[in-house]
Amino acid sequence: MGRLGGTCGIPAYDDRVYLCVESVTARDGRFRPTRIRWDRGRVYPVIVSTLAATYGRRERGNLVFCWDVELPRKVYRELWWEAGRWFVKRRGGSYDETGA
Repeated sequence: MGRLGGTCGIPAYDDRVYLCVESVTARDGRFRPTRIRWDRGRVYPVIVSTLAATYGRRERGNLVFCWDVELPRKVYRELWWEAGRWFVKRRGGSYDETGA
């Protein structure tokens, strides 16, 4: 299994902030995020989500998905999924949970 963190625009492993994300799964197995819960308790609904890119291969165990999501107040973020865990890229040594 080749790890993809830090390649192809995917955040490096030490540049990630892992989040609790609620999602829905369609009958065909595709899933999409519906709500983001930051570790300090703030919750934001995902207004719009678009699967922007898929990296890696399921059979190699390194599948990574990237969604472009819109949060309230027209805030846009990249939301990532790898191996069952959701994350965003850490911003400037910390992260902004206000969605600003």
